[in-house]
Amino acid sequence: MKEYEVIFEQYKVMSIKILESLIKEDYDILSQLLGDRELLIEKMKELNLDTTDFKNQAVKYGIIENEAKIKLLMIQKMDDIKLKLHKLELGEKANKFYNKSFYDNNKVFSKKV
Repeated sequence: MKEYEVIFEQYKVMSIKILESLIKEDYDILSQLLGDRELLIEKMKELNLDTTDFKNQAVKYGIIENEAKIKLLMIQKMDDIKLKLHKLELGEKANKFYNKSFYDNNKVFSKKV
């Protein structure tokens, strides 16, 4: 195997691991995997492959499809997290409003007559 084929194979394996960690929602290891994949991208840049060779290797190893899957899955997970945060924020606002009105009304009863 040529050097660039080894790097593309490693990139493919790394992308599959990233997909699996996104599906399992294992975000701790995801950061490390993305860092390792970034190093592989730097190695690819050093190879100075022309555009057609790079594209052929990307198609051969299914990199483009994996990237699309990763992007779609990350967008879905981010939307889910945003929705959960929004629900928590609404609950927090409701609790603050309830507590504020409860304690304001409570002062009326504790005044001396």
